Amino acid sequence: TGVAELSNSVKIKYMAEYLLAAANRSVWSQFVDWDTITEGQGGSAFNYVAYQAMESDDLGAKLPEKDDIEATALKDSSITVTPYEYGRRVTLTRLVRFQSHVKTRQAAAKIVGQNMTDTIERAIRRGVLSGTNTFMPNNNVLRTELVVSDTAADNDRPTFEFLSQLVSMAQSMGIEPMGGGDFVAVIHPAVEPDILGLTEIKNIGYNFPEPLYKGEVARLCGIRFVKS
Repeated sequence: TGVAELSNSVKIKYMAEYLLAAANRSVWSQFVDWDTITEGQGGSAFNYVAYQAMESDDLGAKLPEKDDIEATALKDSSITVTPYEYGRRVTLTRLVRFQSHVKTRQAAAKIVGQNMTDTIERAIRRGVLSGTNTFMPNNNVLRTELVVSDTAADNDRPTFEFLSQLVSMAQSMGIEPMGGGDFVAVIHPAVEPDILGLTEIKNIGYNFPEPLYKGEVARLCGIRFVKS
C-alpha cells in the first residue's frame, strides 16, 4: 500500500505516533545542541524572534538629572526555519534474498546508514563553509588567493600570530568558547601537518586534565584543533 492510497485519518495517526516517538529521542553529537521535539508544538515551519542590539548612539548615554529617561525603541525581527527530511530507501524482494550470497538486510542497512552520515556531514560542511565573515592570512580576501609553498616569505599557512588574531577577534565579537574556556576549530586533515609543524605547538597527551575531543590533535592559542 502506498502513501497516496492511505486516507487522511490514517496519515494523521501515523504522524502523531511519529511525533510521540521522536519526542523521546535526543540527538547526541560532539558539537551539536539539538532540542528534542516538544509534543503539541509541531508545524511545517518554526518562527524564532530575534531582537536587535541598541544603536551605537546609546553607548555611554548619560542619564538626565531632572527629566524622565527617554525610552529607547528595540527592533525585533522574525527568523523562519522550515524543516525538511532527507534520505533514501531500498526494497528487498524475496527473489533478492533467495539469490543473494550475503546477508542483504545487513548490507542494505549499512549502505543506507552511510548515506545518512554523508548527508548530515555534507549539510554541516556547507553551513560552515558558506559563512561570509572570514579572516584569512596575510590580508587575503578570497580562498583562491591563498598560496602554499616551501618559501616562508610567500606562504599563507597558519602561523602563531594568525591564530592569536583569530582568538582576539572571536573574543571581541562576543563568541562563547566551548567548555573549559577554549575555542574549538574543526580542521581539514590536510591542515593537521601545518598546525603540528608550528614551533609553538605542544603535545596534548598529558598536559591538560580535560578529556580530549574525538579527533583532537593539538591545542594552541586557546584553540582546540579537531581533525575531521
